[in-house]
Amino acid sequence: MILHHHYEAAITAVPVIIQCLKQMLGAILESARGDCDEDTSDVGHLSMRESYFGKKAQHWNATLHCTRLMSRLYEEISHVQAFSKYSPYIVAEYVGLSQKWMPSLEVKRLLLPGIYSMLDLCGEHEMALLHATLDKTGKEIFHALYEDYNRHHKYKGEV
Repeated sequence: MILHHHYEAAITAVPVIIQCLKQMLGAILESARGDCDEDTSDVGHLSMRESYFGKKAQHWNATLHCTRLMSRLYEEISHVQAFSKYSPYIVAEYVGLSQKWMPSLEVKRLLLPGIYSMLDLCGEHEMALLHATLDKTGKEIFHALYEDYNRHHKYKGEV
């Protein structure tokens, strides 16, 4: 990965990388929101309908693939110390976009390991920053996310 092989170059471009991550996350969540802008109920010809739904399935598979890659990218950057101060902003972006476009359960399941790795980087100060910047609905979404993080991801020292 470029972060490991070209560390110095990547560190100088952290703000650009963060902005790209925000744009990619927005594109994934918008693409995976689940609703359909096109009405196919009046399509009478079976081959046209099959073609439409075949393309929709291809689009969905591509969205899931991109979601997996995005999660892996979040997990990778969580190991780079220079990105740690940006982790609350990435989490806040996810919460805000989840508020705007509710992701499907499958997309959420694939993306959460990466978001959890960003939460791993957040300390008390970053958590306070998140609570201060989120609106009421965002705080509710974050609270549910943080409960799931503590329940399913965070290491508690128990065997």
